[in-house]
Amino acid sequence: MKFIRNLYCGEKACKKAGKIKRKLQSRAGMINVYCIVIPQYGTDLLEIYPSYVLLQPFLHKEVMIAGIACGYDEAVKVVEQILEDTVKEQGNYKVREYLLGHQRK
Repeated sequence: MKFIRNLYCGEKACKKAGKIKRKLQSRAGMINVYCIVIPQYGTDLLEIYPSYVLLQPFLHKEVMIAGIACGYDEAVKVVEQILEDTVKEQGNYKVREYLLGHQRK
């Protein structure tokens, strides 16, 4: 499991971002925590997973987390923010390139 350098956080999640990251990395279960993930395959821009889905071993190693949120509604707002930032910076919806490009800087 990897996190992008400038992790996007919802309002509630920002207050406990360090704790959430530690628990995700140690595979501890959390209620009402959602992760915004850069998809590995396919044409989706982003994917929203409840944190318990990432407890699965095959997903745990391969995912790149772009954002965290407390609650599904907050996760949708985080996705909206990522999309707004992508369009503002690049003028397109190439979210993967935008997020991974910032990862390298």
